[in-house]
Amino acid sequence: MLPNINNAPKLTDRSSRTEILKALVDWIQKDEFAVGRKNKKNKRIEYNWSPIFPTVKGWNERIKQFSYAKAVPAPAFENIRSDIAPIIKNLSSQNPELGAMQTIVWGGLQKKHYKFSLAKSVILKSQGQKVAGNIPMNSGWTKVAALASMGDCNPPTAHQSIWDSRMSTSIIHRLDMLGTTPSIWKNIAGKLEFSASYLTTSGRGGTRTGMRIFKNFTPKKNQLTTWESHFWGSQLVREIVDILNTPSCGYPPMPFYDTSKRTTIAKEWDVWGAGMVLFMDGY
Repeated sequence: MLPNINNAPKLTDRSSRTEILKALVDWIQKDEFAVGRKNKKNKRIEYNWSPIFPTVKGWNERIKQFSYAKAVPAPAFENIRSDIAPIIKNLSSQNPELGAMQTIVWGGLQKKHYKFSLAKSVILKSQGQKVAGNIPMNSGWTKVAALASMGDCNPPTAHQSIWDSRMSTSIIHRLDMLGTTPSIWKNIAGKLEFSASYLTTSGRGGTRTGMRIFKNFTPKKNQLTTWESHFWGSQLVREIVDILNTPSCGYPPMPFYDTSKRTTIAKEWDVWGAGMVLFMDGY
């Protein structure tokens, strides 16, 4: 469902970056959510909610609504972690090309558009290492970089988030609706010179505007993820995770499906879990 501005906390021109992100987290916590698909009819975009998924509230309930981006949404919360485990293993070992190909297939992208021999270079650049040449980044390679960062050798503080059209739309659209003063944009940007043209990533059908109304800027059409936006988005998601895990904030823990015990347990939020919620929020 689209964000309900009536649930958005009020901010001032003195609101800090943490306060702005806390407002975004609070807002998502309060909004109702149901999985849906968009249909375009007579040049108008309509949302049809899936009867398989109930309407819920809260980060903990939203994550259990996770589904893959398919024509008919199907529950995937119990499967997602086991689906990506072998991909992460390949990206973290001696099989980065295979892992990258698996990532692109898993992400529903077309293999013919990717040169998988560049996988190792993409992973090295995601680790902050200097790599010669023009290392590609787009909505497919951001998935490779993010999954590669989640190997066992990397601490959670080093995990990166996917920054594709769904993820960027969730955060940027809500920030746009919260951004009533220039100071808010300055504070949320941090050291990065804020530019919506590259922080908002387009989907295969163009930028995910649809029924969304942007107040402060118009997202650039056909904009690919950049390395700057990948790292910037990852940092935002890590800070959102910190907020979700702060006891004084009072958010419920992250539901985690334990495949060995076939049951859902409670854990601290991580980048992947927060990303699952944002991915669904950004449709």
